[in-house]
Amino acid sequence: MKENMMISLCIPSNLCSSSSRLGIPSLNRVLSRAHSSLPPSFRCNAKTLCPLIKYGGLTGLRTVSSQTSSLKQALSFFNFKRSFCAHTNAKDYDHSKQQNSQNEDEVELTDEERERRKKIIGTWLLICCGLVVIVVVVGAITRLTESGLSIVEWKPISGIVPPLNEEEWQKLFEDYKKTPEFIKVHSHMQLEDFKYIFFWEYIHRIGGRTVGLAYLLPFLTFYYKKWLVGPEAALFAGMFGLIGFQGLVGWLMVKSGLEEPDPETNQAPRVSHLRLAAHLGTAFTLYSCLLYTALKCFEPEKKPRLSEITGRQFIHLQRGALGLLALTFTTAVSGALVAGLRAGRIYNEFPFMGGWFWPEEVLRMEPKWKNSLYNESTVQFQHRALATTTLTSVTLFYSWAIRKVPTSCKRPLNFLLGISYTQFILGISTLLSFVSLPVAVAHQAGALALLSSSLWFLARTRNLQFVRRSTTLPMEKFRAIQEQTKKKLS
Repeated sequence: MKENMMISLCIPSNLCSSSSRLGIPSLNRVLSRAHSSLPPSFRCNAKTLCPLIKYGGLTGLRTVSSQTSSLKQALSFFNFKRSFCAHTNAKDYDHSKQQNSQNEDEVELTDEERERRKKIIGTWLLICCGLVVIVVVVGAITRLTESGLSIVEWKPISGIVPPLNEEEWQKLFEDYKKTPEFIKVHSHMQLEDFKYIFFWEYIHRIGGRTVGLAYLLPFLTFYYKKWLVGPEAALFAGMFGLIGFQGLVGWLMVKSGLEEPDPETNQAPRVSHLRLAAHLGTAFTLYSCLLYTALKCFEPEKKPRLSEITGRQFIHLQRGALGLLALTFTTAVSGALVAGLRAGRIYNEFPFMGGWFWPEEVLRMEPKWKNSLYNESTVQFQHRALATTTLTSVTLFYSWAIRKVPTSCKRPLNFLLGISYTQFILGISTLLSFVSLPVAVAHQAGALALLSSSLWFLARTRNLQFVRRSTTLPMEKFRAIQEQTKKKLS
């Protein structure tokens, strides 16, 4: 018998193609089947070979068998090769080869290239955020100028082209004359007046389509280049779905204003305030997703270390940032209810409402829960209470956290405090000016600015790395305590 013997094992194709993904128990079963055809004196212990397979791959593995009694130094070399498998499946082999090439591409991606890609994606998302801000501001002007019902049809493709001649303008104006808003509110309107309100609604709709295109085209490019894969691609696809859903909610809101109002309420035709709140809430949700993802793209890989507070305080810091964001968002949505019900045109005083902190008719509707959604006085009171709660919470949180957070979190926290007071003053000014157009538009833009600062601070707190403080005493203090102890004992 030769001292050195080469033994080639032929593994079935289904096991050979997937063996690189098998664990140790599965490899034990593979080896036990493969070794069963060998003489007992040349069988290798599977437990000895499996670790080598795990760390060495499938090519050029060697192990020593000490189970042969006929030779003092018996060496068995096992060489597993995919290309020499008797029943290799070409499809499985190509799949494994493609997977190995993908792994090689991931290995070749340097840290500088990864950071460059993240910054490009972050810049693209920030541009989309800027477009969303423009659309939200134009939407505020559209609502305040009562222009939202000037276009009575929803044409996502053909509606991009504006009227090009006088005949087309007359056709659109005739369609608008059939709406309840024109019949009961704008019956005096002429064609030139119609062109003015049509302009703002048209710009608002074109802005929404621009956001969709500015997001979709780069997203498809990054997905084709495999910059976005797996869960990241699903997340970005979900944000595009949110853009489409936002357009659908906007049209449903407009459609509600084209219907005849309830005769019992004796109200002018207008869009549903609940759908208006849903429309604005969806826009703010989309903006939050875009901005937070963009901020995470610009966060450094090395997280700032925070060791000057306790673990419980660190948890309170992150939960407080999330709570302020939720409070800001809720206050903004409640403001949409105020705008939809035209509740800002009553009780134009502050801080009282009819000589008291809350109005007398705050609970006039039955059942009681309807007051929070349909009672103009209650809706305005809720918005006042939420705004005051937000300002108080930001002030208290700032006084507690400003000395505990690192330098990277102090700037967004300062912005959060300053914009909170600015937004509160703009809200009071909107009320006292009887919803003046420039002040009301600035107030809605301030809501986005406040939401942005909350997201900025939340992103910075989420990027902190908490390090527990060491309980070891300094050497000088330890020696001082030791000397005091000696003196007491002596």
